[in-house]
Amino acid sequence: SEAIKKKKVRVYARVSTEGQEGTIPDQLKTIEEGLKGLGYKGKTEIYSEQASGTKKDREQLQQMLEDIRDSPNDSVVVVRDFQRFTRDPVHYGALWDEFRDRGIRIVSINENMATGTAAMPDPQADLLIPILIAAGGSEVNIRKVQTQQGLDRSREKGILQGSAPNMY
Repeated sequence: SEAIKKKKVRVYARVSTEGQEGTIPDQLKTIEEGLKGLGYKGKTEIYSEQASGTKKDREQLQQMLEDIRDSPNDSVVVVRDFQRFTRDPVHYGALWDEFRDRGIRIVSINENMATGTAAMPDPQADLLIPILIAAGGSEVNIRKVQTQQGLDRSREKGILQGSAPNMY
C-alpha cells in the first residue's frame, strides 16, 4: 500500500491474442479489487491492449510511457501480474531502469510485490521480478520452438499446414 500512496495509478492490462481479449475486463477487475484491498480510493488511468508481451512497440504501453515521461514523477504502474507488463527480460530491464531512476514503482496485484526505486531499493522484489518475467518469456520461446519442430516433422511426412480443404 505504501507504493501507491499519494501516487497517480496507471493500470496496464494486456492479452496476447484476439481470443483472449475478453479477459481484459477480468484483469481490470482483479486489479481494481486489489487496489481496494490496498486502500486505494482514487481514480486510475487505464491502458489496455491485445499484443504479444514479447513486442516492445505496443501502442498502449508506449502511450503510458509517454504519459509518465510527460508528468511529474508521481506515478505508479499497476499490473495484474508482471508478465502482463512484458515477457522479455531485456525489455523489462530497460523499462525498470528508467522507472527506478524516476522513482516509479511497478506493482503486481497477483504477486503482491512492487519494484524498488533508486532511492528505496527492494532487494528481494528486484531479484525475483526479472526471474518471473524471464520464466514467462522462456515458456513462450519454448512453445515457438516446439511448434516449429512440429511443423517441420509434419512437412517431412507430407502434411501441409493450414486448414483442411472443404470437400463439400
